[in-house]
Amino acid sequence: MLHRNKNAELFKEVINQLTEGMEKSISNHFHSPEQMKEYLILSFQVLKL
Repeated sequence: MLHRNKNAELFKEVINQLTEGMEKSISNHFHSPEQMKEYLILSFQVLKL
């Protein structure tokens, strides 16, 4: 059980390090929620091709 908890803690730490600053970067790139939504829709359409 201790091993599983240690892995979960390590996983959370890695995710936090990878996503650090992402919210700020996203808010600097997109000026409105609608703009972000449009970008995501277009991105998914391209991926389906």
